[in-house]
Amino acid sequence: MINPNIELSPETINSFLEQAKSEIAPEFARQIDLIKENLGQNIQTLQRQFEIEKEATEEQFKRGIEDIGIFAAEKGFATSGIRTRQERELALGTGRALKTGALGLESQLRGLTGAAAGQIGSEALRTLPLPQFQIQQVSGLDLTRGRQLQFRPQTQISGALPQAQEAGIKARMSQLEAAQRVRQQRNAAILGIL
Repeated sequence: MINPNIELSPETINSFLEQAKSEIAPEFARQIDLIKENLGQNIQTLQRQFEIEKEATEEQFKRGIEDIGIFAAEKGFATSGIRTRQERELALGTGRALKTGALGLESQLRGLTGAAAGQIGSEALRTLPLPQFQIQQVSGLDLTRGRQLQFRPQTQISGALPQAQEAGIKARMSQLEAAQRVRQQRNAAILGIL
């Protein structure tokens, strides 16, 4: 049994803390870096998909406006209400498609960053360079800049890995303290002090 009355100096306890950190922290740092790298790659893929879909929607909208104009000119409706209604319907449909795509992307990004925050903590995500996503919106018959998508976790999440790291450091520090108390107890017994 370890004698709890054996005193350890604050310097000794601090050295155990530093030793425990040096033994435990690197493995957790590697795991956190891998999760951040994976998250970054997934976000880049989503960013490329978003840009491709946005360009396709823009092209489809422009082509649709041209087609409506050509059809209206051929039929003699160039300045009619029919053309205006068709263009408005196309604009509304394109606007809905852009908003739906942006909401889907925002949801995916929040899911990815939320899952990562649950693993590595929201503080670790603050150091990750996350891209800016600007959605398009339809204004009249033009595509204009819309709002920025928001997907960083808004709450403080400590994360499972940082919690496990802290628990691992405390456990290792306790092991080091217990081993030191046993050594001191043995030395004291040998010298006949205790």
